[in-house]
Amino acid sequence: NIVNVFFLAKGMKILSTINQAKIIENIKFLRVSYKLTQANFAKILNLSFQQISNLENGRRNLTLEQALLLNQIFGISVDWILGISSTPLTKDSLEFAENKLLKIMMGCFFGCENIFK
Repeated sequence: NIVNVFFLAKGMKILSTINQAKIIENIKFLRVSYKLTQANFAKILNLSFQQISNLENGRRNLTLEQALLLNQIFGISVDWILGISSTPLTKDSLEFAENKLLKIMMGCFFGCENIFK
């Protein structure tokens, strides 16, 4: 399933083809890399278990907001999430994400304030 997306850059339309199967593969890879269940992954992203299941089964599309949230939490590029870049997660990205996840868990434990600072 190929999705065509138009981006505006400096007043020009640029056509980019995004492979939905690659997005699904990357989301699953990310979740499994951190040994997260769909339910735990859903809590981190403030989604329901069903929404994560639908994302991973191609019944729901990833929104830009969700891609940006994955970027903030896990320290990975939106290009990688969308399958535009094939660069795998680096050790630095994994360490960044582990620290961010710990901060999120602690922040949520204490009220979820200022978790991205």
